[in-house]
Amino acid sequence: MDQQSQKMESIGMLAGGISHSFNNILTSIIGYTELAIEDVEKDSRSNDNLQ
Repeated sequence: MDQQSQKMESIGMLAGGISHSFNNILTSIIGYTELAIEDVEKDSRSNDNLQ
């Protein structure tokens, strides 16, 4: 494997790790948002903002 291939593989692994971490953060945000929606009145500004 030449040096260019190794660099590309490393960049791919880094990008995969970053996307995995970002997905974990988004999953938490979405989950807490859904919980918050259940606690606010349906016709409120808060509900509109959470939506």
